[in-house]
Amino acid sequence: MATCTVLVRLNPNVPRPEERTGFKIPNLNQWILDPANQRLVLWHVLILVIDWICQGAPRQPGITMRQFTPWTEAIGGFLTHHRICGFLGNVDTVRDIDDENATWTAFLARWRKINGDRWLTSYQVRQTADVPQFGEGPWDGLFLTDWRGKLLSEVALGKRLKGQIGRYHGSFVIRSDRDRHNNVRTWRVEEFSGPANDPSHPSQP
Repeated sequence: MATCTVLVRLNPNVPRPEERTGFKIPNLNQWILDPANQRLVLWHVLILVIDWICQGAPRQPGITMRQFTPWTEAIGGFLTHHRICGFLGNVDTVRDIDDENATWTAFLARWRKINGDRWLTSYQVRQTADVPQFGEGPWDGLFLTDWRGKLLSEVALGKRLKGQIGRYHGSFVIRSDRDRHNNVRTWRVEEFSGPANDPSHPSQP
């Protein structure tokens, strides 16, 4: 969801902003409910859109947002045309505050550090999280937990991993295979190091 989010920060730059007065339109939340005011706002928005279209509806290339990329290019171009720059300039901040993605990235990075390229069953991965009698254990508190903060069971871990197959978190991705001898699913974490080192990348021969 973070990569499909536009983060807007409102900064009045004063303490206790709720106490401000002297607005051009007092009680805006009530003012906008009046149909006549809604028509007025829509009229001005359409003027801005028509002006943008008359100039060729310039877009801003290079802004990506998955399947919403055409929309972001249009909105970026529209805002830039009206001298409002910086649309999606904080996209890296949005990604950084994606808690779920951060949790998975840390988990997969630690997995990769502990297990390397080895294929493991959910049971084997869960065993590595058992803290020895003395010491912190290899995961350093980064193993996945449930809503109570308890480490996931073997079954719960398998379900979580299945939902993440092929999804990148940072530079790490979960791959899955099946051990034909034991008829169980196995897992491995791979790290993407860039097109130059990725034989499956389209730019490679």
